[in-house]
Amino acid sequence: TRHTSCVTLSRCDGVTLAGVRVEHGGRYTVQVTTSHDVTLRDVHVVNGHTGVRAHATTRLVVERCTLTSHRNKRTWYWSDTKSGAPKEMETGGTTFTALTDSTVAHNVVTGYFDGVRSSDCTRVRYAHNTVRDVRDDAF
Repeated sequence: TRHTSCVTLSRCDGVTLAGVRVEHGGRYTVQVTTSHDVTLRDVHVVNGHTGVRAHATTRLVVERCTLTSHRNKRTWYWSDTKSGAPKEMETGGTTFTALTDSTVAHNVVTGYFDGVRSSDCTRVRYAHNTVRDVRDDAF
């Protein structure tokens, strides 16, 4: 897809996305931004640059989700603008920024360049997640 994401929840309150499979997303397959009380449960993501992105969200719950990328079998490359040399595209299972009072538990992330990316988060509980077959950082 040429779009930024397949599923976008923006400025939402009290939303649950459960029992869905989303394949071949754009930049972010599932994206949650500036929201409150959002649950992603049993969401299955296959491929896409980043499986789940969440930003500036309070009380996000991501549980029992599977995020799988088959891209490692045929690596994406891009040209580094500084050196001109080919570099591997750095995909990620998740990217979480500025989350508050949230839970990420019982998920499986596999096959991405990075597993779980997280920054500027407050009171976020990560528990019982499995990250495997990633090329760089698991967490």
